[in-house]
Amino acid sequence: MTTTARSCSVRSSATTSFPVPVAEGLAVHGHGVPLLLGATGDEFDGGAPGIRNAAARAAGTRLTDTLFRAACPRAAASRRDATDGTWLYSFEWPSPVLGGAVHCADIPFFFDVLDAPSTAEVLGTQPPPELATCMHADLAAFVHGRPPAWEPATGRLGDPAREYGRPGAVPAADTAGVFDPVVVC
Repeated sequence: MTTTARSCSVRSSATTSFPVPVAEGLAVHGHGVPLLLGATGDEFDGGAPGIRNAAARAAGTRLTDTLFRAACPRAAASRRDATDGTWLYSFEWPSPVLGGAVHCADIPFFFDVLDAPSTAEVLGTQPPPELATCMHADLAAFVHGRPPAWEPATGRLGDPAREYGRPGAVPAADTAGVFDPVVVC
């Protein structure tokens, strides 16, 4: 049996179930393709109205770390032997409306569409345009085949990553270890 998705083929026996776990798939496919992967700092644990109590925020933090942030170093570890690199980013700009760097808040910045309809409902009326300019430039360069300016990750403690929008910092800062709290050694 052969299953084809885009340009990847997976040969399997009748006992193999699909889909395979992401880390397993990344360990054997796409090594010739560079990967830019990241997560927001508060995917599901922002302080939006209705989720301001401590128990709900703690549950959101567990979901954020388990479903999103931990996937980044796992993917980098799975691609450790890839001929093309894996670069990680962490989006940290806290939406004043939602109370954190919540799920998908990075998308309008990466595509530099801060003026798109309904964006103000999520990001407020004054999201920082310099952050969008920086993130969009990084994404456009990557899409055009230029490797990111920071070092690739390998899924180990202290991995390099780019942090976007951390309060009090420059729009983009190259750091190490931003994903360490969720790395399993």
